[in-house]
Amino acid sequence: MEISSIITQNPWWKHGEDFVSFDNHFKNATEGFIEYKRGDISWKIGNIFIIRGPRQVGKTIWIKQHIASLIRDSKVNPRSISYLSCDTMTAGTRRELGRAIRELIGIMRDFGNSYIFLDEINFVRDWEYEIKALSDQGLLSKVVLLVTGSSPGAIKHKAETLPGRGVSGNEFLLKPLSFREFVLQTSPRIGGHTADQNKKDSLNRLHGVLTDTIGSLDELPKLYKSANIIFPYKEELDDLMGIYMQTGGFPRPINEFLTQKYIPGKGEKMDRRSFEDIVRVVLGDIQRSGKGEGIAKQVLSAISKKLGSRYSYIKLAKSTEEGVKQPTVTDYAEHLADCFILNLLFCIDLQKKEARLKADKKIYFADPFILHSVESWLKGRDAEEVSMEYIQDNTALSRLAELLVCQHLAALREIPIQRETSTFLWFYYDARREIDFIFRNQKENLLGIEVKYQASPSEKDIRKIQGINEYIVLTKDEIRDTEGIMMFPLSVFLALLDKSDRNL
Repeated sequence: MEISSIITQNPWWKHGEDFVSFDNHFKNATEGFIEYKRGDISWKIGNIFIIRGPRQVGKTIWIKQHIASLIRDSKVNPRSISYLSCDTMTAGTRRELGRAIRELIGIMRDFGNSYIFLDEINFVRDWEYEIKALSDQGLLSKVVLLVTGSSPGAIKHKAETLPGRGVSGNEFLLKPLSFREFVLQTSPRIGGHTADQNKKDSLNRLHGVLTDTIGSLDELPKLYKSANIIFPYKEELDDLMGIYMQTGGFPRPINEFLTQKYIPGKGEKMDRRSFEDIVRVVLGDIQRSGKGEGIAKQVLSAISKKLGSRYSYIKLAKSTEEGVKQPTVTDYAEHLADCFILNLLFCIDLQKKEARLKADKKIYFADPFILHSVESWLKGRDAEEVSMEYIQDNTALSRLAELLVCQHLAALREIPIQRETSTFLWFYYDARREIDFIFRNQKENLLGIEVKYQASPSEKDIRKIQGINEYIVLTKDEIRDTEGIMMFPLSVFLALLDKSDRNL
């Protein structure tokens, strides 16, 4: 890379902490309705950190925010911090990457321990071998090296070639915002743009109460107590969940929706390019893996029609338009799950407390906005109209509610490599019964979780099974605790759930 390109990408070398006034990523973030904040990492010199996540979730602004924090709060010399966007590399080879890193280390050598941020590392072929070589040569012993990638599956498998080089325990996920994050970061801002004083005060108080209240699935009585604390704000949480069901946790569509809703003169519809960008993310991951768009479209169409239903890969293959073979369907579905486009749910073997890999599966999209974007692409229709139909149709809304529960239960305990979702989250079925989710909490207890997104479900709707003593029913309105079954409104339940410390 030319030195002029490197200098352009590192404005803090000239401006110090004031670079935030000149950086385009900061400008776009601060001009949005919300400037989103994500989790932190404790930096360790000589370690390699990896962040996996799809495009559009805010990995680059996360890096820039942390560079600003290092300079402002940790008093790190700006000249000891370097950033490279790997999609600007002309050749995209490990040799080019190695030259760039060596040059940066030379430039920063006189300024103490160094920080190197490599964004979108997936644009460099065989990057893992170059990082391994640099580490083995001792060139990274005084460096914090962080790499991010938007091809999560590929990054995951390449990172596995770096054991013993400061990577273990330093792999993180950056996915769309959870509903709790969404509520905490949007409620004060929405309140500031609301003329209704009652709503303004309620949103501000919700923010304060929810900040101090969190739920855990390890002790259900405490969860019930927390739910009762925030239950008075259910109306506000329901309104916010209605927005979240359309925008998902992607910052850009959230900002577009809220801007148009609360700032006069900004139009009435979201930018269709936001939906199109998600489809490009899906297709980009497919193409980079050497797979075909046509088959991907058939597989996604079949999954979309059976959202939330259980089926085998054989049945899914038979439901494709051109009869795609079962091994191909399996390969595509698992690849899309690796890329954080889909969530695969296995049936549990209650005796072994592990997944029945050959039994029927359930497949959900990983975020509401991904669902709406893909549906729009499959049907050739306006994406915002598609999302509104989901909100207005009770059957579709119930499926969307299940998607949200799957998404949030997965984020609650997952740890890259060490604890994958299939080790603690499943569903159950036999000849007579089916339970939407089986969740293993940190105390190793199994919880049955049913989504009954209706006004007044009954305890009789829950068919208990041997080996599972505690049940949660997620409803529209009900909150009560009877006969070993706790009922929570969906919006209240999701607002209480935090994420694992490896989910930023």
